[in-house]
Amino acid sequence: MADHVREIFKWHLWAASRPPRPLPKDYRDLCPGFTRPDTEDAARDFDIPEIIQATFYAMVVNDDIELFVMSRDMTGALKSALKGLR
Repeated sequence: MADHVREIFKWHLWAASRPPRPLPKDYRDLCPGFTRPDTEDAARDFDIPEIIQATFYAMVVNDDIELFVMSRDMTGALKSALKGLR
């Protein structure tokens, strides 16, 4: 998952013309609390298109942590990956 998150946000390093990858088709099932319209508004307001994906994956990681789905090592790796992406 950490590698997947890193790969999604590498697009801005390659070229500004390459948009971020879309959310998974089952994003509502993965994170019911995620509200796409709110994050799309924030992406427009701040002119940061990748904020949609960053918010989604941060919420998924947070849910996993709260449900004790991941080990501490994996949790630390994912948190580091998300922080590294800023």
